[in-house]
Amino acid sequence: MKFVKLLLLIFISVSCSTSNEDIAFEYVILDPKEKHEFDSDEYFLSNMWHMDFNQGTYILAETEYNRITLLNKDHTVKATIAQEGNYLTDPNFPMIIHASEGEFAAFMAENRIRFYNYEGEYQSSYVLKSATSGIEGFSVSNKNIFYSDENGISPYVKVNLQTDEVKNIGQFHPDHTTKFAKIYKSLGQIFELDDQRFVTVLSAMGEVILYNSDSEILSKFNINEIDELKTTARLLEEANADKNSNSVRMVFEDSKLRGNKLYILAIQDKEPETGNQRNYTQNHIIQLKIEKDNSFKVERLYKLNGARIFNTFAVADDNTLTVSHPTENQLWTYELR
Repeated sequence: MKFVKLLLLIFISVSCSTSNEDIAFEYVILDPKEKHEFDSDEYFLSNMWHMDFNQGTYILAETEYNRITLLNKDHTVKATIAQEGNYLTDPNFPMIIHASEGEFAAFMAENRIRFYNYEGEYQSSYVLKSATSGIEGFSVSNKNIFYSDENGISPYVKVNLQTDEVKNIGQFHPDHTTKFAKIYKSLGQIFELDDQRFVTVLSAMGEVILYNSDSEILSKFNINEIDELKTTARLLEEANADKNSNSVRMVFEDSKLRGNKLYILAIQDKEPETGNQRNYTQNHIIQLKIEKDNSFKVERLYKLNGARIFNTFAVADDNTLTVSHPTENQLWTYELR
């Protein structure tokens, strides 16, 4: 089903008193280009926790189905990897996907990582040596595994797949006296930017932290400390909304690193007027460039029109953005600039 695409471009140049220097960014409003439905007898998509893209292939982690699905670039089903009785090679609650050149990695239950090629064929496995009850972040780069570890002496761990050498990365937030505060304020997604730098994305805090190889903090970016971004992200709210309300903040749902550009799926989190039920509204993609001098530059803020709150996404090599709601059988696509 085709949709007419609306692209409204607003150029905003502002200054802000954060660790970032002057911020000049484009605000782009996008309507969905296409909607892909997967509800046939042959294939039904649902309960998808995570997705990624590489080598012309989308990889979907369908956790509760114990299945990994590969889609072609046109979003047709290429292959499925399901449980067929082989515990060593079959998916077992795949939760996070990281796609790299030649193969992709899937983090499974029981701290097991399995590698497959882009035809869906099993390649190898690795079991994390340190026990962790849950993974907030996971990625693979240059034969190294990176993951978050709430039970470790540091929030993140790097493991060399060839030597089994373990290196601790990052710093716990000073306020980690409780397990909840430890996870909420310190753990998130992690990516290797280059041999000397790592970037972490803290979902609940709306914060990005750049570290050097000695776990020293080089710079930080927090969307909730930049009023211009928060205000712009609320341009399309109802007319009677309080645009300056501190009760609205941005949280991060997912992120992808492409070269030195970080794409972050951000949603608004409003404090409830009554009760404890959070009110999540509006989807945005933040396009954040990591400069050579370790500063962050907001290049674009995309508003994704559509009636869903998305939980994961992938960016193809032609700048096609594919997004998903965790419990629905649809994928929506947008065209990024």
